[in-house]
Amino acid sequence: GLALGAAASGTSGGGRSRHVQRLSLSADGTLLAAHEWALADSPGALGGGVHMLAVGGGGAALAHLSCVAQARLPSAVCALAFVPPPFAGGPRELFAVGCACLSVVLFDPSAVGHLKLVASFSVRAQLGSRLEPPLALLPAAMGASELVVVTPSALCRVELRTLADADAPAGADADAPRGPADYKRWRGSGRAKSLVPQPRVLDRYRPLLFAATTSQAELVVVERPWAAVMRALPPPVLRKRFGGA
Repeated sequence: GLALGAAASGTSGGGRSRHVQRLSLSADGTLLAAHEWALADSPGALGGGVHMLAVGGGGAALAHLSCVAQARLPSAVCALAFVPPPFAGGPRELFAVGCACLSVVLFDPSAVGHLKLVASFSVRAQLGSRLEPPLALLPAAMGASELVVVTPSALCRVELRTLADADAPAGADADAPRGPADYKRWRGSGRAKSLVPQPRVLDRYRPLLFAATTSQAELVVVERPWAAVMRALPPPVLRKRFGGA
């Protein structure tokens, strides 16, 4: 387990029991993201958030850099991931938080004190009726600025460079040569962005229990057999023979 003390979490008040639910390590091994929830003294009062820690000493030392409180996120945290930015001129990596409402929030993990909001987007419209909380956020390929949002019934691949502000003109020079200033233009105001063009959704594999990427940029998925799903159903109340009255 990983213990986050009150000083590291930026919260005060004794008597809180903290539990880390999710961890994510950056590609270069220098940053560790930890999602924790805190149970307060009073029943039903929940706190917690996501913390960014610097990893040193070959992994033996952790230094707290920044955090974002659960109250600042759209809904409950379900997944964490690091992904390269789409253009130069910004941080070396972006930090993505996947929420239960199918929103993904991107932060600058190099900020100190509080994680700095970069952008956010939602895949609710793309998934239609398959509105289940995400199981994972996966980088699509090594070095690519793409994320795969994994839910129990679908995989949605998003190219971050195509994110656009709602008032941006359609198809605005998406394939033009890029320089350091383009990161600022892509980030814009940091508000919620639209997905243009629409991301690819794959729903061939379901229900999904687990998904991960290998070092060869291959996607590994684990399905739950439908036979297992049927065995979990309650016994029938009434079963008629074929052709019976």
